Amino acid sequence: MEVDTVKLLGGIGYILLLIGLVGSFVPYVSMISFIGLILVAIAWIGLGGIVKDTLMKAFGILSLVVCVLSIVIVVVILAVLLPTTMITSVSSIEVTPTAPSGFEAPQVQIENIAGVLGGLMVVGIVALILLILSVVVAVLHIIAHFRAANKTGIGMFKWAGVTHIIAIVIGVIGLVILIASIVSITQIATAGPTFTPEHAIEFLFSRFLPALVVMFISIIVLIVAYILSAISFFNLSKLTTAPPQPTTPPPETPSTTETPPVVQVIKVSHLK
Repeated sequence: MEVDTVKLLGGIGYILLLIGLVGSFVPYVSMISFIGLILVAIAWIGLGGIVKDTLMKAFGILSLVVCVLSIVIVVVILAVLLPTTMITSVSSIEVTPTAPSGFEAPQVQIENIAGVLGGLMVVGIVALILLILSVVVAVLHIIAHFRAANKTGIGMFKWAGVTHIIAIVIGVIGLVILIASIVSITQIATAGPTFTPEHAIEFLFSRFLPALVVMFISIIVLIVAYILSAISFFNLSKLTTAPPQPTTPPPETPSTTETPPVVQVIKVSHLK
């Protein structure tokens, strides 16, 4: 793959990820992130081929696998769960004439329940694999930035990697705070205090506000990270040719030196 192609794929891919992140609350805009992830994966595979780095290729391939598994989850939900639910609620209803109220009492067939459970099991297994791969991909993504900085000489890759680390750390902190807030709200709710609607809204807002602030900061840092990654790929125009790979020096041939005459005399006298 040519350097210019990798430059465009990576730069445009990270820009699409940025647009999808900023417009994630707008319907269908988040799909742009999916396209951006595919372009970024192909770009890293190409860059790994240029600089002869297996880890970059592995990151790109695993990113494509994550995309495929995401599609599998959506297809399973649409093709198995939704039709099964519709069949269960509409066409697979049996009538019992002995209903106590005088009306027909619906009964769901066991086969349809098994279909729903089977679909849920498939979704759960694929989602678990997707979660594990996502963690691996996130780690490889950061490492790939540092390796790209070393092998291309473009320092922006290193700063992009550092920014991605900061975004992940802040995001994890925000997630922990969010979970702690949910647990706290659950404990208070089960204790039995009653709130007026106004006080309930204020209470929930005060509990979730710290987590929301931290998550917002994480998103801002992630936006900066995507910008730095895009700039790094656009700077690949400086890399006109593949960087020279270190070559193993030829083995040194032992030098033959003649034995000094004095030593020869000593050896001869010793033999005599």
